[in-house]
Amino acid sequence: MDFETAAHVFLDPEHIELPDEGHSDYELRYKVIGMVKKLLLVICTDREDATRIISARKANERERGAYIGNRS
Repeated sequence: MDFETAAHVFLDPEHIELPDEGHSDYELRYKVIGMVKKLLLVICTDREDATRIISARKANERERGAYIGNRS
């Protein structure tokens, strides 16, 4: 998954953002779940005036459930 494509997750009007508290002691990270042709999970952090994508992949079953549950 290239980050240019993954960045489109923020354009999904129904995307959800959750804190990713377990993976960094020195910066706030977020899990963003949204639709970009398929459902994706993007891990990101805010740096100065930009959002930095750390990783991106296809959403797993639990993440899909969170996204679907948020829509109802």
